[in-house]
Amino acid sequence: APDLVLMDLDMPVLDGFEATRRIKADPLTEHVPVVAVSGCALPAGRELAFASGCEDFLAKPLDIATFMAVIHEHLA
Repeated sequence: APDLVLMDLDMPVLDGFEATRRIKADPLTEHVPVVAVSGCALPAGRELAFASGCEDFLAKPLDIATFMAVIHEHLA
């Protein structure tokens, strides 16, 4: 299993919300932190990401210092 998943929320066929739900529903991967990454930082999108099981949310364009802090927090 991966140590962390960076999940793009806007993908064709299977969006990031459903992909996250599937990761969290699988006993082999439910413990893996999922960080949502999206170009849409509207409150509704953030809320859906957290409701889907994401542990954190990063808006694009990414601020490298914030990105590194979030990654470090979830891998520590």
